[in-house]
Amino acid sequence: MPTGERATLSLAEDTFGPAVPALWISWLVALGTTAARWSQRHPERRLVVAVSVPARDFAAVLIGCGWMRGAPENRLPEVRQTVASLARDTDVRMITPDKIVTRTFLGFDAKLDRLMLKGTQWMLPWVQAIAPIEAVNEQCEQPIPKPGVFSRTSRFGARWIDHLCRPPSDLALVGTLAWLRADLDAYICWDGEREQVSNILLPERPKAATWSTRLVATARVGDELQLPPGIRAAVLDGAAATRWIGAIEAPVVVAVLDRSVIDESADEVAMEYRANRGKKTLDLHRDFGLLSPPAGIEALAFTVTP
Repeated sequence: MPTGERATLSLAEDTFGPAVPALWISWLVALGTTAARWSQRHPERRLVVAVSVPARDFAAVLIGCGWMRGAPENRLPEVRQTVASLARDTDVRMITPDKIVTRTFLGFDAKLDRLMLKGTQWMLPWVQAIAPIEAVNEQCEQPIPKPGVFSRTSRFGARWIDHLCRPPSDLALVGTLAWLRADLDAYICWDGEREQVSNILLPERPKAATWSTRLVATARVGDELQLPPGIRAAVLDGAAATRWIGAIEAPVVVAVLDRSVIDESADEVAMEYRANRGKKTLDLHRDFGLLSPPAGIEALAFTVTP
């Protein structure tokens, strides 16, 4: 789906319910994709996009799906090469023929061609992919999810196993967790198929053996918003999240302004930030290649001074 194409995606609540098509679904996904690719071409510049929508429902996760779609293909080193470079007590994520496993690496028995992990051992030929990860509090396992239509047609779809083993961890969704989690349960429908949003964004959650998108609750934020290391894009979902627009130093920040809530404070914060820090206003069509937003959506993009 090219970024400017009016391909109409749909959303559904479950695998069997009706799918509702709308141009705003496709446009928000395309916005996330173009923001990702623009940032890759301009790593020295910081981008802010304010998107005004009739209601916040699904907007943040759709932009996130677009960001994921813009992620480059991930190609992991050969398994034996990675194993040879691992230090003892390194936490790893491993893909086997039927599951994803996070464990602590204890060593490799070259004579038996066996991988030694905390609590288990694996013959190396059974390991399809392996990568070191940040330290985890508990060892987890989960079945391997299958790529749906959205994932298969993304750049990472051709190397799905590598993607699951080391997915990008550069996106944060900031907002009310209950709302975001409900949105993650929805399905994107395209060309007669549907894929759950959570399968695309791989949100961090308890007992997950692989994760990509970080969820940050505004209710738990004190005087300072701390995003996890490595975040390159933050989508601020609603007024409570948008008030942190000036405190986030990520290369890309997208603020979703919800007009269904009678509260103009978020709009004022975004406009004040643009007035104080805005460096250059960008044209969505000329600079991003996006078609005009559909009725009901307004968007403003600008770069900010460091």
